[in-house]
Formats: sequence, structure tokens, C-alpha cells
Amino acid sequence: MLKTITANLMVESVEDSLKFYKDVLGFTEVTSVPSENGNLQFAIVARDGGQIMFQERESFCGEYPILMADKVSRLFHYSLW
Repeated sequence: MLKTITANLMVESVEDSLKFYKDVLGFTEVTSVPSENGNLQFAIVARDGGQIMFQERESFCGEYPILMADKVSRLFHYSLW
């Protein structure tokens, strides 16, 4: 039985995204992981039973190289738990 679904959003800055979702929208930080350069590689926030994952562009493109193409159609990646 599906319990939750987490949207994974590619962002330029995980830190900026976290700040906005926490300070403005009232989400809480569930977890975060730093990258080798010291910035956050990804983070997950939650609110009212929903979760959103933010992943930095470099990390996301490393997992999905097609995103580095000049022309990319819409891509949605969900983590099912």
C-alpha cells in the first residue's frame, strides 16, 4: 500500500529553496545531505503529510544525464515509500 509520494525538484540552490519553504510556507526540514563542495546536495521538507525533495542541478543531472541536453521535455521524478 502506497503511504507517501515525494516529488523531487531540481533546483539551483537547495539552501535557498529550503529557506523559502521553511520560512515562508511553513515546511519543516526532514533531512539534508551536503555535497563535496560544501553546499547541500539535496534536502527533504514536509508539511501536512506531504514531502518535497530538492536536489541541486549538478547532482540531478549526474543521475539523469539527458537533462544536460539542449532541449528537454518535462521530467517528473517521484520517490515512492
